[in-house]
Amino acid sequence: MSKKFKSSPPTQLLLQSKIQLPFEFKTVDILGIPFAYRQVNEDLALMRIIFQNEEYLLPLQNFQPRLILDCGANIGCSAVYFNIKYPHAKIYAVEPQEDNFALLNYNAFPRKNIHAIKSAVWDKETFIRVEDRGFETTEDDPEAFKTVTISKILSESGFDEIDLLKIDIEGAEKEVSVRRTSTSGFLK
Repeated sequence: MSKKFKSSPPTQLLLQSKIQLPFEFKTVDILGIPFAYRQVNEDLALMRIIFQNEEYLLPLQNFQPRLILDCGANIGCSAVYFNIKYPHAKIYAVEPQEDNFALLNYNAFPRKNIHAIKSAVWDKETFIRVEDRGFETTEDDPEAFKTVTISKILSESGFDEIDLLKIDIEGAEKEVSVRRTSTSGFLK
């Protein structure tokens, strides 16, 4: 990665260091900013795929997105990668899983253009619970969480369209893309 990207001001890094995570984690330096991860195969593999192999490197000349939506942001690898590649873009990173979101929030904190949202993208606002066989819509389950729609994120972003949409939501992509036919109007 090129060193031309700016690192966060020292006060942001100090504030980031005060964030407490409820589990053991390590950090690696990415352009002068600590990036937290768990020492498990999934986190390490994701970091290698995105940062080292540059899986999200787009072969587009002069592409300068203004709005990026990262659905299924996990621990923030793709959001941070996009922030490095497109430092002027506003990035909304959506992740429902508690521990993943804690790391996403930690990793997004010093990067002012990344907005972490603890939710899941769905075709309508409802409550869902993640199960082994997929997702179940429910409103009276204490382990359920509220979903958010692409429309809602877009309206709150202040933009008319999404320039880059990354969706990796544990097999529920169909729920968002097939049922929500108006989604295509959000994209360039």
